[in-house]
Amino acid sequence: MKTISAMVVATLLCSCGPDMGEVRRYDYSVVNNSGVSVEVIPYSDGIVRIDKKVILNNAQKINKIDIDYPPYGELRMINVLHPALRVNKIDIIFNSTKKITYEDCSPTNNCSEQLRNIFNGDFQNERTEVYIITAQDLQNAIDCGGNCN
Repeated sequence: MKTISAMVVATLLCSCGPDMGEVRRYDYSVVNNSGVSVEVIPYSDGIVRIDKKVILNNAQKINKIDIDYPPYGELRMINVLHPALRVNKIDIIFNSTKKITYEDCSPTNNCSEQLRNIFNGDFQNERTEVYIITAQDLQNAIDCGGNCN
């Protein structure tokens, strides 16, 4: 009887522990609806990484589904385009003639004031998010005066 009681107690103790939380599933996408082809060129630690540029044709979508387990990491919208690189700035170049530059949030760069900045927390606060590069982004981009590359 003591053996059975000891086994029951051991089983109960082994099954006890902190609740590690739920598994989180993230479904993040970047869609180019600007009307032209775009290049997204990342910067890592201030260094431009042309070798890691991503080209999105008009109406093209890139999707990343990620599963996260406790303790939770941080999936950011920029990881859809550059999953293996710590990106702190990007250039979005429209048809090689216009561009927009976005920088990561910091004490000197308040992303909450930059509604279209891909680093803005509004684009990564839900488990399903879609960032759309729009025709208005193209319109608001800065003309390079020739080739932006």
